Amino acid sequence: MIIMAVLKVNGVEKEFAGGEFPKTLSELLERMNISAVTVVAEIDGEIIGQEKFRKTHLSEGQEIELVRFVQGG
Repeated sequence: MIIMAVLKVNGVEKEFAGGEFPKTLSELLERMNISAVTVVAEIDGEIIGQEKFRKTHLSEGQEIELVRFVQGG
């Protein structure tokens, strides 16, 4: 039996098997191929500054919103 841990990212549940759960916000972004300098993050309603991404530990069941910056005119 494989135990899955879940994070809700931008309203979509993402499942992670056993030892694959991302430990930090930075690790989650790396796995999603998102550059930390192009995103603003909110976890369970709290905005997380980019300087805290590596120190912000994740727990199963958290709700994460990621807003990406895009150039345009």
